[in-house]
Amino acid sequence: MSDINLGGENQQRDVTVTQQITFTSTEATNQSVALEFLNVDAKHQASFSANPVVVDANSTATVTVSIKIPEDQDSGTVEIGQVKGTYGAQTVQKPINLQTGSELEIKDLDITVASESDSNVQNSDKISKEARPGDTVTLDFEIKNTFSSDKDVDIDDVELEVTIKDIDDGDDLEETIEFDLQATDTQSETVTFTVPFDVDEDDYTVEIKVKGTDDNDAEHEVNWEITLEVEKERDSVLITKADLSQLSISCDLDASITVRLKNIGSRSQANGRLTIVNEQLGINVDQQDIFLNKNINNDDNEYSKSFLFDIPENLANGEYTLRVQAYRDLDELLNRKDVTLTKTSCGTLPIEEEVVVEQVVEQVANNNEDNTSGVSETIRNVFTGASVNSVEIPFTESSRFIVLLLTANIVVLLAIFGMTVALFRR
Repeated sequence: MSDINLGGENQQRDVTVTQQITFTSTEATNQSVALEFLNVDAKHQASFSANPVVVDANSTATVTVSIKIPEDQDSGTVEIGQVKGTYGAQTVQKPINLQTGSELEIKDLDITVASESDSNVQNSDKISKEARPGDTVTLDFEIKNTFSSDKDVDIDDVELEVTIKDIDDGDDLEETIEFDLQATDTQSETVTFTVPFDVDEDDYTVEIKVKGTDDNDAEHEVNWEITLEVEKERDSVLITKADLSQLSISCDLDASITVRLKNIGSRSQANGRLTIVNEQLGINVDQQDIFLNKNINNDDNEYSKSFLFDIPENLANGEYTLRVQAYRDLDELLNRKDVTLTKTSCGTLPIEEEVVVEQVVEQVANNNEDNTSGVSETIRNVFTGASVNSVEIPFTESSRFIVLLLTANIVVLLAIFGMTVALFRR
């Protein structure tokens, strides 16, 4: 008995498909083969053109198998049952494979790597532009519901799932978008990835899956695979971190900056160099002979260090740019990054303290209705009158001591008042 493969990748539903199957006999006598379907759902309305079929000695015979494809048939190839033939004490059996088309279609796919585009990419293609660590990869899709307006079948809960396999230090990158599609409609969607810095030069498989369920509960699915090649520059060092301990200073006398370098190139760097410069702040860091391994799995693929620097006295308010630069062979600039430190006036009351002052003023005012304005003004003056050099004033003369003393006096007066009221009530 020959194989039974019905339908095709564009096979529609609600139709009957047929296939001739051939029986070949090597027997010296004629054979009568009784046929039956096994495990075939009644919705397929399976039938034979003849049963039994007679196969002459050393000859062949054919019979036609008919299968209906229901409207709720999922796309793809599935085994819907088997055909069994029996002649004498012998049996032969074959699966019935039915392939049904998807009414979801990837109508167009354009891919941009960094700034270069590859148009009309097809299934099994390799993207023409190689990607590098840190590059942005953008996939622009047009997804179509190919059901005709006459059939008017919508496909809902469509999922566009794109996966780049094993590219993130052995893990996948995955993005999913959901939408609905009415009959004949086309949906434009964009999926964007960033190539990780921890990546090896290699070809990576991009899996694309589009699936959804139509009004008849049939599932439709399209699966593509394309290839993305990652290629590294020969010499490439990235400043992945240049963080100040604080972005804004006022009364501070020092600050720090933490810098991290990473080798994302295809070869190791034996004579790396890091400089951090700002003349106004007196910063002139120069770290040389830095080794950066090309192997992303090695600890010395990165270099990280923090640098403490003093803030000059009487530094004017304003913004100060620290320039961070990475070199190879001591003098070939590979990467640069600027970070800004802002200097503000020392002694400005922070917002949090202003809130506390207002709360204290309000509480005191509520407990001293006869002298609200005087007490409130006194407390405000105590807080807002603090100077830059207030840390050098003795505690008993400080504004904080005065506030504490004033608050204690108020508490004592309230306690005496409460006791007096209690005595009179007796």
